[in-house]
Amino acid sequence: MNTKAIYTVHENGKEHYFFSEHAGGFSYPFAVADFLHSLKGVLNDPMSPQKGLCAAPMLEQTKGNYLFPEEIEGKELFTAVKKEQMFQLAVKEQASFGIEIDMEQDTVSFHFREGEEELQEFCDIGFPRHGERGEYSGETFYYAADNLRVKNMMDGIEMSISAENEEAYRSMILKAVQKQTEEQSTGMSQQM
Repeated sequence: MNTKAIYTVHENGKEHYFFSEHAGGFSYPFAVADFLHSLKGVLNDPMSPQKGLCAAPMLEQTKGNYLFPEEIEGKELFTAVKKEQMFQLAVKEQASFGIEIDMEQDTVSFHFREGEEELQEFCDIGFPRHGERGEYSGETFYYAADNLRVKNMMDGIEMSISAENEEAYRSMILKAVQKQTEEQSTGMSQQM
């Protein structure tokens, strides 16, 4: 699957834009959001000499780790782009994903390119990074991936962590999309 993505990060009232060849997909945006929030915690530490620094510009220095496919471990994941370039780049590179990370709202949102065969079942949707029990959130998806890892281990199936994460997150996000679509259909039929 094409994992090219355009990222928009909302932080401290500013927007930061990035292109990534590899950080599209379903689990990677949550890994990126977790990284940014960890970094933000360090930057806002009481011992930090400056306050109000943005973590987002540091994405350009981010390298793939075990949460990403083996072939990109250690490679840089992001290139900063200007807002004016973002849409042209998305079309030129045929980015499958538009990802929004809102640091203040602590959410991750997905925008899927229309016409992408592998993504036909998906529609735009957003999630909190952490949520209540029984809610769809990054945290719920993390536990689903953990459960898949245990199941695979018990069944003798070997998969990389990144592949297990992608499979579990994709499945859970699809369920959330289906639920959202069902709720919208029910709401529309009740209005008529």
